[in-house]
Amino acid sequence: MRQLRTELEAQRGDYTSTSDELTFGEWCDRFLEGRRPDIREGTFDSYKSAIETYVKPILGAKRLSTITVADLERLKIDLLEHIPPAVTNMRAHRLACAYGGTESAWRAKLKDQPVGASTVGKALTLIAMVFNDAIRHQAVTFNPATHVRRGKGQAAYFQPIDTREVLTRSELEKLIDRAPSGFGW
Repeated sequence: MRQLRTELEAQRGDYTSTSDELTFGEWCDRFLEGRRPDIREGTFDSYKSAIETYVKPILGAKRLSTITVADLERLKIDLLEHIPPAVTNMRAHRLACAYGGTESAWRAKLKDQPVGASTVGKALTLIAMVFNDAIRHQAVTFNPATHVRRGKGQAAYFQPIDTREVLTRSELEKLIDRAPSGFGW
């Protein structure tokens, strides 16, 4: 029954985690430290910068096991169309540290300035890598990043999921509990 539940949850993008309390930001930190010995310092710095600037401000506080395909599609659209304030603040902080000036001056320069498509693609690739690492460590069973469309112009194809057509966790559990034993096998 557990295997059926896990497979159904994975198909729906509503998956369980053996590390339910870990946030996505905490798993990003684990991922980075685990990769550090295997990659060049410049690559590590690039990964860390992209995660700290574009990913953690939006997803960092969410539990790893609760992030959905819809969350990642929304992140992609937000970065391509209108940058969330948390990302603008992080970019302004990094630019002020690197080039001088005040964070408020950098925020004013960055206002309404979207993130480039290649940067968004890199962020999504890193998110997929983080989820693959979590799967390898059996913290989750599903990688929602592998189901997000990539490339230029994808914003026009974004189709929000109609939540009226998706079972809630409790509805799914009731369905599984009422299914005959061995159902589907």
